[in-house]
Amino acid sequence: MRRAFFLLMLMALGCHSHEWTPGSRVRIDVPKGFRAHREGNSLELKSGKLIVVLEPVDKATTKVLKAQSDQWSQPDSKCDLTRAVTTVQFGHVSGTKFAFHQTTPAPYKRVEYLLQVPGGHIHAVLDASGRDFDEAPIELQLHTLQILPPKPPTKLTPAPRPAKTQA
Repeated sequence: MRRAFFLLMLMALGCHSHEWTPGSRVRIDVPKGFRAHREGNSLELKSGKLIVVLEPVDKATTKVLKAQSDQWSQPDSKCDLTRAVTTVQFGHVSGTKFAFHQTTPAPYKRVEYLLQVPGGHIHAVLDASGRDFDEAPIELQLHTLQILPPKPPTKLTPAPRPAKTQA
């Protein structure tokens, strides 16, 4: 559901062009205790309630998401929501980390990354349905994050034609 909302939001913004080649794949060394599920060009990792979505985005989308984040403000005085923005570097992977924490009226945590990786750009979202989580196991593997080109098509050998029979 969250992934579908994210994709709809990008399409509504007109940011659905691809900088990467269709058929490209997100690759990361999956942390211990996580399961990976490929969905189109993106990759989803799960461990308990924690869901990590690694979605390739083009440069224009990266700029739009960054601009939206720069315009962020405290949503409501009744919410104790804070946001921390830091520049991150994981080997050849670099970008910006956005950590959102809320204590009232209900606990909430969400971490997002806008990353430049070998092969393109990735928007990563970590969310545990309001539960607290530790992003360290994911961060320890972000240096392995990349966008791989499409696999070359395999050559299919045509089936032998049946011999013509003469009647």
